[in-house]
Amino acid sequence: ICLNNIAALYSMSKDYEMLRMYFDKNLELLESIEGYDERKAMVLYNSSTVLIQLKDYQLAEERLNKALLIVDKEGSKDGLAICYHDFGILYLHQEKYKQAESSFIKSLKISKEIKHLELEIENYKYLSRLYDETNEYEKAYHNYKTYASIKDSIFDKQVEKINEVEQKYLEEKSAREIEAINVEKQKEIHQSNIIKSDRRAHV
Repeated sequence: ICLNNIAALYSMSKDYEMLRMYFDKNLELLESIEGYDERKAMVLYNSSTVLIQLKDYQLAEERLNKALLIVDKEGSKDGLAICYHDFGILYLHQEKYKQAESSFIKSLKISKEIKHLELEIENYKYLSRLYDETNEYEKAYHNYKTYASIKDSIFDKQVEKINEVEQKYLEEKSAREIEAINVEKQKEIHQSNIIKSDRRAHV
């Protein structure tokens, strides 16, 4: 199962042949074990994106269909949204625009239901690309505008969250510094009292 993590490393270098090999090994391992259905589905649809890049569209579709059966059986809306999205990418690469549009719209609908913003953004982005390729420029513009708006909104929220964390850190740091100063003052007062007591004792 850790092979999937190794495959993730190769995805950073875009070494698709190596990615394919690792996903295939991972899938072979998982199919030899009972259970792990959701994990199998994840490997199936992740490997399909690699196969699309390698233009092995037939195997990519086969794996996506297998993944779709699993996530549908498991009732995983997240998995369904990802599968339909990946089907959309597959059909877009093959210029099967109607099928691609239908798949992206299905994924978008589910993404909205489960509030999966990253996938929602991706669907708008690909729908914009699709409509651009089919010369439906008004739809392309509308989807791109929605994509950009949601992306900006997420960025603003991330910046706000970073600012909140930073402010909290500064407040805690300030509180610790004040506490340290107070402790130091208490030590000085205590030390001063000891000195005064010693002086009185000698008098």
